[in-house]
Amino acid sequence: MIRKFSWLVVLLYAASAVAATYGGAAGVNKKGELVAISGEMAEFLVVYRDATNNHELQRFDMKKECPDFVESADKFSCRKNSQSPLSGATYQITIKADYRPCKDAAPNLYQDAGTVYVCLTGCENPRTPAIFYVAPMECV
Repeated sequence: MIRKFSWLVVLLYAASAVAATYGGAAGVNKKGELVAISGEMAEFLVVYRDATNNHELQRFDMKKECPDFVESADKFSCRKNSQSPLSGATYQITIKADYRPCKDAAPNLYQDAGTVYVCLTGCENPRTPAIFYVAPMECV
C-alpha cells in the first residue's frame, strides 16, 4: 500500500509515457478526487478520496471502461453510461514539454518531456480529470 501511495505522490509533484512497462497515470478531478490508471498492464481505474489520502473509493476494470486504451497510440475513448468517472470521455495522448516526470525520481536517468492524456470530449462530468500525468516505470 505504501508503494502504491508513493507513486501517486510522485505523479502529482513530478509525474509521464506509455513505456514498455506501464508505471501508471493519475489526475485530479474538479471534486478533488485522485483518479489513477494502475496495474502492470493498466488494468485498473481507481478513484481515491483526495490527492493526499490513499483511501480508495471505487475500482473499475480499465479494459471494460475504456476498451481501446491499450491499443491506441494517439487517443482513447471510454464507454458511455457507466459508473466510472471516465464515462463518455475521450482523451488525446500527447507530450507535454514542461512536464518532466523523472526530474526528482531519477535525476540522472530519464529527462525527456512527459506524456499526458488530455480530455477532449465528455469532460463535463466533475469527476472526469481534465488531464492525466503518466509515470514511466523507470521513474516509479
